Amino acid sequence: MKPFYYQTFRQAWSYAFGQSILWPLGFFSAFFGVAGSFRIIFDLPSEQNINILNASSAASEDFVTSNFINWSNSFYQIPWTELKFADAPLVALLLLIFAVIIFLTVVAVSSEGALAKGVAALASNAKNLSYLKLFRSGIDKFWDLFILRFVYSLIYIFFLAGLVLPLFLLARYFEGGILLGIAVIIYLILIPFLIVLDIIVRYGIILIMLNNLSVRDAFHEAWIFFKQHWIISLETAIFIFAWTIGYVIIAGLVIGLVFLFFSAFLSMISWPWLADFMSSGLIGLLIFLTFASITFLKIFDLGSWTLLFKRLASGDVHHAKLIRMAKHSPWVHKKLF
Repeated sequence: MKPFYYQTFRQAWSYAFGQSILWPLGFFSAFFGVAGSFRIIFDLPSEQNINILNASSAASEDFVTSNFINWSNSFYQIPWTELKFADAPLVALLLLIFAVIIFLTVVAVSSEGALAKGVAALASNAKNLSYLKLFRSGIDKFWDLFILRFVYSLIYIFFLAGLVLPLFLLARYFEGGILLGIAVIIYLILIPFLIVLDIIVRYGIILIMLNNLSVRDAFHEAWIFFKQHWIISLETAIFIFAWTIGYVIIAGLVIGLVFLFFSAFLSMISWPWLADFMSSGLIGLLIFLTFASITFLKIFDLGSWTLLFKRLASGDVHHAKLIRMAKHSPWVHKKLF
């Protein structure tokens, strides 16, 4: 029985801070967000804004899906038959922006795969690693990674917009047993399903990069892998979520203290030109700290899942913390396991 969460998270955190080769990959991978497997919790509506538009808001937060939805709408609304030669610069600018978005999409998708590849390589003590070599490995598997991400995003938006939000709206008109039934469907079926789907997609990304599988085979193997290690996987998702919340709070406090310190310092400066210069520097510093925090968090997140996968796939015997705790109660262990 080998407790391994601490070693896994500590190793992932050391890679996030100590391996600069992963920083660009983590930065671009963060385009997909850093909420982890519990993203659905942040996308749930509050009592004040329960409406179906929350689905479009959730879709806009997804880099890949939002680009395809927004740009398809933009091109559809352009009156192509009414364009004149004078509109050529505007159309050229639109196409240039579209090209930049495509470029960033390729970089973001490839970087996420390359990040998993890089963490696995570092864990295996690989030599002569470089950013370009890792990024090239992500480029080689771009279409597989893109299809997996895109299909997952569509399923996520479908369940959020087609099931979760309508049930939230429906719950307003019922009480008692019906309201309890709706709550059970939302919180015990739909939300856990989306969390599990996110975990399977993460394993799929890792399998595509490490085992060179196709999208279909990666998803199938990821599902089998999750079934074999479902308790450990869910515990890992919970631990990473708790770590993320703590990290965001600490990072927010640090950035806030930096802002307050510089603001107090600027208030004592009597030269306007120096105050303006320091204000610009403060804004730049806050942006840098925010991007750095997001980058480190993304590397820790995907790095933890990659290291977890390698440890479980190695064949060593690892037990979930729940099972280790149940060992102290033979009756509970016998009933549950």
